[in-house]
Amino acid sequence: MTKKIVVWHDTAENDLRKELSDYIDEILSSGEESNEEDDDDDALSQGSGSLWGWGDADTVKQKPTSIYELNNFFKFKYKKKSCLSPSFYADRYHMCLRVHPNGYGKGEGSHVSVYVCLLQGVYDRMVSWPFRGEVIIELLHNSNGQPHRRVVKYGHDTPIDFSTVAKGPAKGNGCPKFISNRKLNSYRVSGTLRFHIYVMC
Repeated sequence: MTKKIVVWHDTAENDLRKELSDYIDEILSSGEESNEEDDDDDALSQGSGSLWGWGDADTVKQKPTSIYELNNFFKFKYKKKSCLSPSFYADRYHMCLRVHPNGYGKGEGSHVSVYVCLLQGVYDRMVSWPFRGEVIIELLHNSNGQPHRRVVKYGHDTPIDFSTVAKGPAKGNGCPKFISNRKLNSYRVSGTLRFHIYVMC
């Protein structure tokens, strides 16, 4: 029985990822994706300026909501492909991280772009919509230095298409200029980038 459940879960996850990948391809080709967070790459968005008052030290002490290791970074960069993290739940909200190794929009060719994508999930009727909260994305340093951090906010001014999933996966909300290519050597381990994701809602 356990093996059957595991197989079913893997199949469902693969089907979801295929559906999401097809949807993202459609959105990207239509040019409708969000470039909401156009951060200055030299000015980190720290948790101390967040809606929920989370300081920099507070974030580090918390257990990440999800951990994502992006392997074969250069392969995806040269092919100009986006990468999806395994999906996860945070306070019953279903989501994943999408990374563009070669950048997207204003960051194409010069930066790594990172977006948060809300997904349809089993608890959608039990949670409040639109989604309100913050997602802190950390790219870990390769020698125990300070992580590179951005805060993706879902506030009252966030468009419905980015904060609800009634009509399907939400459009990506995030940072086209998450980190510049010239800074990547301090965060890359061979061909791997390591992300910690913290969700506050």
